[in-house]
Amino acid sequence: MTGGGGTLREGLAAGTYTITLHCGSTLTATVHVSTARRATLTPAGAAATGDGSAEDHLGVGDAAVGSAFLLGGLAFGTASFIRRRRAGARG
Repeated sequence: MTGGGGTLREGLAAGTYTITLHCGSTLTATVHVSTARRATLTPAGAAATGDGSAEDHLGVGDAAVGSAFLLGGLAFGTASFIRRRRAGARG
């Protein structure tokens, strides 16, 4: 099976074209080109972007996870501080 891509030159007239491929053997294919009008969109006015705040507000689950990380960090920091303090008192 043969496959591939190609680019048609701009302004190519509608019609039937024969193409020939050479890669080890010679293959011939027929390409039908039709013209189509592209819709041209022109933006008008300002974008509706809102007030600049975050579109995706945090929910209860996000707040719970954030609080768990914060409390875990505080607990780790406190434990490290107490451990250093006790190690310094012994030495």
